[in-house]
Amino acid sequence: MKRLDSKVAIVTGRASRGPGLGNGKATAILFAREGARVLCVDLAEGPRRRDGGPRLAEGGEAEAFAADVTVAAQCRAMVDAAVHRWGGLDILHNNVGIESRHALMTTTEEEWDRVMTVDLKSMLLTRQAAVPALQTRGGGSIICVSSVAGLRGYGRTAYAAAKAGASSAS
Repeated sequence: MKRLDSKVAIVTGRASRGPGLGNGKATAILFAREGARVLCVDLAEGPRRRDGGPRLAEGGEAEAFAADVTVAAQCRAMVDAAVHRWGGLDILHNNVGIESRHALMTTTEEEWDRVMTVDLKSMLLTRQAAVPALQTRGGGSIICVSSVAGLRGYGRTAYAAAKAGASSAS
């Protein structure tokens, strides 16, 4: 249907943890199929990044881009890359996340900080980087992926708290 024809999208968290499709990769494929030009962002290098770009696009246009979305300068660099390559930005799809399966009493301070930085701080930094480019185009969409764990995350203290925060941040 090409519902996203001529739109420019950034999808963060594009790499999958295991075989098959993760949320980010599936989103990037769907956006490209629908006509968007997609910047596929992930921290991962090597084999997990090789399926970004032209093969991922399945007829659309996509490019892999390495960035750490917990660093403001790298978030600005990913937005700048999309704007430089395709002339603007219309969609930011925040999908980055890491899981922690530790319960309350076994969650360390380091684990808490790591999950909050990746799962929640990244949502702030990517949106701050993207908003000026979206405003230049006259608006757009920001999608922040959360999880049902944000509502009932028994045994996943840090992950559940981060996903609850992601679903309520605006």
